[in-house]
Amino acid sequence: MYDLLTNTRYGLGSYILTPAERTEAEAKAGDQFEGTTDVASNLDVYSFQQASAYCGGLVSDNAGGTEPRFSCNVLINSQGDAYKLIQQLCSVFRAMPFWEQAGLRWRMIDLKTSLTSSTSRTSRKRASVIQAQA
Repeated sequence: MYDLLTNTRYGLGSYILTPAERTEAEAKAGDQFEGTTDVASNLDVYSFQQASAYCGGLVSDNAGGTEPRFSCNVLINSQGDAYKLIQQLCSVFRAMPFWEQAGLRWRMIDLKTSLTSSTSRTSRKRASVIQAQA
């Protein structure tokens, strides 16, 4: 997902990266924006890390073993609306992307932690139903 959002050749890097970050990415072979020092300022890497840890968490495979909670192996071979593609990929691991002042963030729909904002159980159930219907 991070590669899709930051690559300037086939991803959304031309829109998400700052002008300085775009120049740095385009100077590299293959228009890559990668490595430990390459952190896009418009992407909240902490929400990426939280989503990655949750999705990679081991759960029972009902056969006596364990497997990652979510796995996605896809081939994107056609052009389409970028935000719609991001939403579709996020639906694989039950996340909701949204843009805020700090940049693009993820909110995990079924994460079993206390919410930082005051919401009722009913509004969280409605959010889950709306996400499931999309």
